[in-house]
Amino acid sequence: MPSAVVVVEQGRTFCAGALVSEVGDVLTAYHCVVSGGRPRVSLMDGSVAVGRVTQVWPSQDLALISVPDLAGRPYLRVGEALPEVGDDVWAIGHPFGSRMPAGFMEGTLRWSTTEGIVSAVGPTSVQFSAAINPGNSGGPLVN
Repeated sequence: MPSAVVVVEQGRTFCAGALVSEVGDVLTAYHCVVSGGRPRVSLMDGSVAVGRVTQVWPSQDLALISVPDLAGRPYLRVGEALPEVGDDVWAIGHPFGSRMPAGFMEGTLRWSTTEGIVSAVGPTSVQFSAAINPGNSGGPLVN
């Protein structure tokens, strides 16, 4: 559900994230918000809201941002089961950030999806073949 994927801006950092609850919680990578402050969250439809980091798990590189202004929007449910080797997956995000340099590539990589497969599952990580670039950090991997 691409409408649940967001751009998270914290200072000069651009990352992806995903709405994961009906009350407007956004899950992203911890390294995207570690600098502190109130992250700006943008949706595909142009909506923008300011959130507040409410929980962090630095060892897992995860952060939860509360964005009440986004309550009631479509969201992704976080899976309870781990994927299995060979599963098809898609990484959704914003490779190279949302502000591309001017030129023929300007804006073409926002809200992109790359397809891959799960090649290994460990106790704290999943290895997959979908292309990931700066700006994809914090974005969802969906099956």
